Amino acid sequence: RRYRLGDREALQSATAVKAFLGQVKERKAEPRFRSEPAPEAPVDARGVVTLTGRSFEDFALDESRDALVFFHAPGCAKCHSEVEP
Repeated sequence: RRYRLGDREALQSATAVKAFLGQVKERKAEPRFRSEPAPEAPVDARGVVTLTGRSFEDFALDESRDALVFFHAPGCAKCHSEVEP
C-alpha cells in the first residue's frame, strides 16, 4: 500500500507528518493507487467483474462471497486466447 501525505508544505510540519503516520498505522489513511477508476458497469454480459486497484479489496477480499481473480495485462494476446470465462 502507498499513502500520500499531501503537499510539500505538510512535509515541513513535524506535527502534520506525525499525525499522518498515526493515521497510516491505525489504517485510517486513504491508500493511493495508480489505477484506473472503477468502471461504471463492473459486471459484463458474461458475469465477469472488472476489478481495478480501487475496487479490488472491496470485492475480492469480501468474506461474504467467493471470488476467483484472474490477473492479466490488457494487451496480452495469450491471456485472452487461452483463458475464456
